[in-house]
Amino acid sequence: MFILCSTLAILTSTVLAIDVQAPVEPTSGALTTIHWTPDPAVPVFSMELVHPDFNDALAIANSVNGSLGYLKVDLPAVPADDGYTLQFVNISDIDDVYATSPVFAIAAPPTTSQAPTSALSSTSISASAPA
Repeated sequence: MFILCSTLAILTSTVLAIDVQAPVEPTSGALTTIHWTPDPAVPVFSMELVHPDFNDALAIANSVNGSLGYLKVDLPAVPADDGYTLQFVNISDIDDVYATSPVFAIAAPPTTSQAPTSALSSTSISASAPA
């Protein structure tokens, strides 16, 4: 019984307490802020953007200082869709996932419409003196 309790205590002490929040209204190809609750046991990590349609996760930030609690990152140009998550991973082993965000959607970038250009007109007046 003592061995079981000791093993259980060791296992629970290694549980990481990083709480990753989903970004608020992220837009494809735009700057967004990612917030998390720091864990002193994880001083540095990499951030990956994950989607079920990706062949692999996309690294969006490397060697992040875990004590900051937030980071502004430029999201890559990705399809507007829901089902995205962020993973905080070990910088030496990306298969070692420290934390995963809740599922969130990424919006399409706003379309920019160009205002019609107005043609500049100029009138030239020439005056000549009678000869």
